[in-house]
Amino acid sequence: MFSTGQFSKIAQVSKRLLHHYDEVGLFKPAKVDAKTGSRLYHAEQLQELFQILALKELGLPLEQIKVMVSKGLSPAEVHEMLVVQKAQIRGRLEQEQLRLSAVESRLRSFEAATDSLGDLVVKPMAEQFAITTRRHFPDAAEALGLIHRLAAEVPERLGKKAGPLIAINHCDGFQMVDMDGEMGALLKEPTDAEIEISTGDTLVPTIMPAVGSMVCSVRLMNIEDTHRSYAALGLWMEQTGHRMAGPSREVFLEPPSPEGVAIIETQYPVTPIQDDES
Repeated sequence: MFSTGQFSKIAQVSKRLLHHYDEVGLFKPAKVDAKTGSRLYHAEQLQELFQILALKELGLPLEQIKVMVSKGLSPAEVHEMLVVQKAQIRGRLEQEQLRLSAVESRLRSFEAATDSLGDLVVKPMAEQFAITTRRHFPDAAEALGLIHRLAAEVPERLGKKAGPLIAINHCDGFQMVDMDGEMGALLKEPTDAEIEISTGDTLVPTIMPAVGSMVCSVRLMNIEDTHRSYAALGLWMEQTGHRMAGPSREVFLEPPSPEGVAIIETQYPVTPIQDDES
């Protein structure tokens, strides 16, 4: 048997914690020496202690853990609870990482010189064959995840027919949750076949409508920096007397790397404001 100090070493917990768990009736020693009052533990008790510690990591109060342990919660049940908790924590971390990336991107905007309008091009856009899926994305992380899956799977599924990836924002304004988005790929030649990718999304053949005037900005950038292209496009519209005439498109001339860096052509259909007044 092990003394409290010895057991704390093999369990990697403090003696104070073992004393506290004993006092509240959560985890009792195997034996208490009648003469010295010393607590003694068996190595076989480690599994029970680890189960209690796992439940504590789930954020459960000690009283609730006590009830659960007394009812004989199985290791498999605890394992399943931890798997769920792990997924929830991972989701929160991904959201925080996105927030951090957004803050860093805004900082780069403040630190950089004013973006030049010299890289903007206005051109007509003919009809384009494409294969896309449109749905509401709960958050930016899921939308970005789909872009990465498309980059990995579309070329393999479509072969030489596959062109660059495309993302279309159908939202009335900018938003980071419940986003109405359309994503897929432009096609070098038409296809009648639908394809389903590993996310469960089904890509359906479609045609991107022709646009008389499309103002475009091509940049090598992190995906979180796309606001800089949109700001430049908006500045150009105001300075030249144009307005938006449809949803924006983002064409990935080079798909995003694992770090999120891509060559993106940001496109906006535009029309002269005087056309509205005539």
